[in-house]
Order: sequence, then structure tokens, then C-alpha cells
Amino acid sequence: MIEPKVVFVDLDGTILKNYHEIHEENLNVLKKLNNSGIPVCIVTGRSYSRCKHFYEELGLTTPLCLFNGSYVFSPKDENYPNFVGGVEKETLLKFLNTISNLYTSVVCDLEDVMYVERFDEQDDISVVLEGNTVIEGSLEENLPTNPYSVILQAKNMESKARIFEIVQSFPTLQVNTWNLKVYPLILEITFHKVNKGKAVKHICQYL
Repeated sequence: MIEPKVVFVDLDGTILKNYHEIHEENLNVLKKLNNSGIPVCIVTGRSYSRCKHFYEELGLTTPLCLFNGSYVFSPKDENYPNFVGGVEKETLLKFLNTISNLYTSVVCDLEDVMYVERFDEQDDISVVLEGNTVIEGSLEENLPTNPYSVILQAKNMESKARIFEIVQSFPTLQVNTWNLKVYPLILEITFHKVNKGKAVKHICQYL
């Protein structure tokens, strides 16, 4: 059996038992790998604040891939060459204006600050606000720079399909879905040139 040089793991739908806990068996295996000198790296769509406790629980010192590849940094190495690939703010505002009647909530992720312009507390999207600073109000006025990702909750499945159609008119944007069984109406908008695979390559150059 070939011993791995590095192990990359996703969180939601992969090693987690629920939103807040790593499955015990996965936890033991990953700790064993890390303690044996094999680097373990988290690759996730979450922000740092929403995965920091897993990073610390596993005892990691490796770089992190956040927001599905939009932000790569190392909490333990200030000299690590961070990668940032955000959604252009001007393009985002045009896109949201175009689909304004198709979604109920929108949250813009920028490190550990969430910028919220429209939000329904009954939406599933509320889970992303846990543990973060939340700033409510106009995105045009409050959002200071390009967000790493934008999370939307569509009104219904028909609206979701329509959003997928409209985003084709915005070539610098791409749409990702979350766990369809748990969050069928949530969509995530990111810059079209970022993904987890590219983030993994970036980290491998460092390791």
C-alpha cells in the first residue's frame, strides 16, 4: 500500500456527523495520520470561523482552503502565500438586481464577516451566520470589497432553475449547490476561476 504524502478532506457531507461534529471514526483516523507526520488539509466551502474548531480539534498546522477555493491561507504560517479570488462587487450587484424576485435571502462572505442585505430568519441559510459578525443593510454601501462567496436561498425550485439560467449571462460568475437533500434551495456564487481543485494545487506547491 502506498503511503499518502498529504490528505485533503472536505467537511460537510464527508467527515462530519452533523454541522458541528466530526464523526468519531473519521476523527481518530485523521488524528492518527496527522500525528504520524502525514499532513491533513481541510478543503471546504465554509469560512474560517465555521471550521476553526475542527482545525484545532484535529491539531492541524496546514493551510486551509475556504469558500470552495476562493480563499486559501495558513492560520499557523504568516509567510504562507495566500490566494484570494473574490466575486467582483460591481458584477455581483448587477446580478442580484437581475434576480431580485427569485431569492429570499442573500449573504456575502468576507473572511469572518457576513454582509446581509435581505434575510428571512426561516430560511436554511441562517446556519451560515453562526459564529460570525453580521452587518445588515445595503450591500452597495456596506460591502467594502469583493466577497469570497455569495450565498443565496432561492424562493422555490423554479426560481432556482431560473437563477442557473440567468448566471450564464454573467461569465465571471459560477453557481455551486450545497447538499441537495439538506439544503435544496441554497446556491453559492463564486468567481468562475476558483474551485477546490485549484486550491489543492496551490497548497501542494507549498507542502
